[in-house]
Amino acid sequence: MSNKVILVEGATEYIYIPEFYRKIFSKSIDESGIHVISMSGIKYKNYVEIAKQISKKMLVITDNDGNQNRIDNIYTSNKQFEENSQKIFIKCDEDINKFTFEVSFYKENEKNLMDFKKDSKVTLKYKEKYLDSKALAYMLKNKTESAIEICNDIELSDKIIVPNYIKEGLEWLEK
Repeated sequence: MSNKVILVEGATEYIYIPEFYRKIFSKSIDESGIHVISMSGIKYKNYVEIAKQISKKMLVITDNDGNQNRIDNIYTSNKQFEENSQKIFIKCDEDINKFTFEVSFYKENEKNLMDFKKDSKVTLKYKEKYLDSKALAYMLKNKTESAIEICNDIELSDKIIVPNYIKEGLEWLEK
């Protein structure tokens, strides 16, 4: 079993994390002995309790869900983990407008994704909001498919910029 674990919310992040890791460290996540686990929507707090007991280094990548209290609680939890010498770190985008991974990823890569799905028939409405980009609309409505498409497009995936909060988390995990 790995000494380091990354928990992600779902399939989309599970697909991207190895690619992001390779971009940052020029080696595979497997070479580094890191295991990625998709929580499939299950709350990460259960996993955190397990991590405290087995003393594995664990990074949790989660969404802020557009909730400032969630961002603040994550900050507080991280301070407690550090004070208690627990090897657990939770990261989410601190910008409340980047409420989900796809929005953070799109905003970081807007220029690179300008032409992605521009001819798609996808509508710009997403959960009572109107978006300004077909690429973002497609990514939010087709999360796993868009991740696979982007990662499999060598030209596009080479240009991709890792969202800062994920980069910070991965760098912490590598220390």
